[in-house]
Amino acid sequence: MEDEDIFGPVLYKIGFGSAVERELLSDYKVIVLEIPGDAVEEEASMIMEKHDISLDEAGKLTGCYRAIAKIDRREFGDDTNPMRRVIAYCRKISISQKVTEVFPDLVKEYNERQESPKTGK
Repeated sequence: MEDEDIFGPVLYKIGFGSAVERELLSDYKVIVLEIPGDAVEEEASMIMEKHDISLDEAGKLTGCYRAIAKIDRREFGDDTNPMRRVIAYCRKISISQKVTEVFPDLVKEYNERQESPKTGK
């Protein structure tokens, strides 16, 4: 975002330390996503086909949903309520648009798979 020709001039700049001192920041938590590859493939196979995304992409999105929903509760201690607000950053607008398209389907598919009994197929 340093390219002024593309993004325009900086309107206002504040350093992290100043923002902390002025109490302009809210609490946040960084979550490290971890999910076994075979679990991703099983849980996200339909999404991968429907939206033409890779196993890696499906894994990242599945991990994000599991974190937002606090499915792996041990990571969150006593705070077991699903998150109400999340900020996700993508490198490109096209990636953000793809996430916006895929994520609702992934959540629906994930929840349906969790609700239905395993058939061994």
